Amino acid sequence: MKQHHSFVLFVAITAMMGVHAFGGSEQIIKQKAKDLRDQNNAQQGVAPPTHSTAPPSASAPAQAAPAQPLTPQQQAMSRLVKSLTAIRPESKVTPELKSELTSSLVAVAQGTPKPSSQAAARLSEDLSAALSQKLLTNVTRNRLAQNLHAILNPANMQASQVADIVADIQASLESVGIPAYDAKKAAGSAQAVASELRKPAAK
Repeated sequence: MKQHHSFVLFVAITAMMGVHAFGGSEQIIKQKAKDLRDQNNAQQGVAPPTHSTAPPSASAPAQAAPAQPLTPQQQAMSRLVKSLTAIRPESKVTPELKSELTSSLVAVAQGTPKPSSQAAARLSEDLSAALSQKLLTNVTRNRLAQNLHAILNPANMQASQVADIVADIQASLESVGIPAYDAKKAAGSAQAVASELRKPAAK
């Protein structure tokens, strides 16, 4: 009986020693893995992990990247979009709004020649008449602004390209419900401006 008891005690002690040994070796393996990780990070220039869990100071605001200033052409386009946005179906189209749109159209034209005041005013008048009937979506308004920019800078464009842009102006206006007559009239005024600006190059 004593022999049996001694054997059981021996087995229990041996098992405990095995568990302790395994636990110790597991800790050693983990530590070696951490050391290897830190060595690799150090070779790659990565700082070793710290155990500090303190949150960043609230008194040190994150530094935002400084905004890049707009170029003159970007400013002119922004002004044109703003002028187009100001003309809405539910509000009266005042002479001031038309004048501002005329100035915005002229400002978008780069270099020389600039559109004549008569041609720019006619385009502004016809655009105002169209835009006062239906509200443009943001996508349509931006597309119209891009098309007007192209029309006002036609020096390096073929006549077929100008014709395509003029057709797109009419189609985009009609797509939001503006009557075909008014959309066509605005597109025709855009065509007249482009033709006027292309005259010096057509020799």
